Amino acid sequence: YSLSNKLLPVAEASKDIDFILGLADETDLMTRNQITTFIEFQGIRVWNYQTCSADALLQDATRVRIFDKLTFAVLPAIFPFIDSDRGVKAVKEAKDTIRAFVADMIGKEVLIGGIIELDEDLTTPTAITNGEFYFKVLAQENPKPTKIAVEFNRVDAFSSVVYKVINS
Repeated sequence: YSLSNKLLPVAEASKDIDFILGLADETDLMTRNQITTFIEFQGIRVWNYQTCSADALLQDATRVRIFDKLTFAVLPAIFPFIDSDRGVKAVKEAKDTIRAFVADMIGKEVLIGGIIELDEDLTTPTAITNGEFYFKVLAQENPKPTKIAVEFNRVDAFSSVVYKVINS
């Protein structure tokens, strides 16, 4: 879970910047510079939970945490298959274990999709001779909304309601 937009037990701040819900403000400048801020909106909250990476994919700290945690969670699950006497069956079982893990993460809505592939570029004949097998997990995390915009437009399309009210 992200720390962003969660109420925190903070009583006051030492420097104020403008935060205007729904409008451009000083927090946007901070966000563009990967600076996490605290905002006051129905309590004190962390805003813009980002890393300092230049890579846009790695700027969202929640995304980085998700993939780091997934990596560390799957390692103990595949450990029993390493140095196994079952040979290539153990590799297949490890792949099935990774697939089940990814399916579980999809079911828990951490991921919205994922595919497990043998990385044939790294799993070369020499690598196979050395007992080295490489998998790629192609996955997408459940996206975290960073902007939800609403536009109200005045129209005449509902004038018939006025007629119904007057004529009833």
